[in-house]
Amino acid sequence: MEDKKATIEKVGVMWTRKFRNGKEGFKISINKEIFIAFLNLRKSVVTDPDFIIVRFIDEPKINIKVENA
Repeated sequence: MEDKKATIEKVGVMWTRKFRNGKEGFKISINKEIFIAFLNLRKSVVTDPDFIIVRFIDEPKINIKVENA
């Protein structure tokens, strides 16, 4: 019997992070889209997910102060 290997494609990368809010989680980049995964602190039964994954829908607005020259 011939041993077949699965064909794979790298689609992203992941880093462990401690975020500014003090929470620890993962920063995930899949096909250049950023996701954040946090531990699910509301897990109450074994079938609840271990992590909650979010993505940013809106970019934060940046207030730029322009000084008169």
